[in-house]
Amino acid sequence: MGSKRQARDADIDAPKVMRQFWLTWSQETSHSRMCFEHLGSAVWKHASTSFRHISMPGYLSYGSISIEQGENMIDQLARNSAASDGGHPEGGFAALVPELSVTDLDRSLAFWCDLLGFQVAYSRKEAGFAYLQRGAIQIMLCRANGEWETAELQVPFGRGINFQMQVDSLDPLVESLTRAGWKLYRPVEEKRYRAGENWSICREFLVQDPDGYLLRFAADE
Repeated sequence: MGSKRQARDADIDAPKVMRQFWLTWSQETSHSRMCFEHLGSAVWKHASTSFRHISMPGYLSYGSISIEQGENMIDQLARNSAASDGGHPEGGFAALVPELSVTDLDRSLAFWCDLLGFQVAYSRKEAGFAYLQRGAIQIMLCRANGEWETAELQVPFGRGINFQMQVDSLDPLVESLTRAGWKLYRPVEEKRYRAGENWSICREFLVQDPDGYLLRFAADE
């Protein structure tokens, strides 16, 4: 019984099933809002095992949502369950991992991986997503899709924030960026920061990524 269930689930494209159900429902009802409970009961039992793993109860919570919101949820569920390569980051997931919306994932990967030395732990290429790691540093890149934007994105992205990343040495990074002709936002400087009764002393520089996010690399050297 179990093997038959697994084979049947494997043949089901859960996002496609959910989208078709949603479109059918929205065409047949005159209401602009519906109870997502109906969508859950109709599709949950048909979702594949891997798809069902993606915190589905959170998406299928009771309450009314608009058709547009429902379609957006289905789009994100499809992106979350897209084919993936790689695996969990070495050492496990960090407690805090920023996710940056980018305009061109390939261009961003060339910068982050080729110039800054990050590696792709795993990715979902069709969804435009990559999880990067460089030692203990972890960061996510995702092609902008409207899911996380609280306002219109304008270059430079990430205004008002900078991401400080601790590395063993600044020299290899600066040399790599210089060879590529990538301009630093702020050159290498020695910085002293008061930390209680002590001082934290480091060398650091700042550089912007292709979308303008401000990155601060620091080293105790």
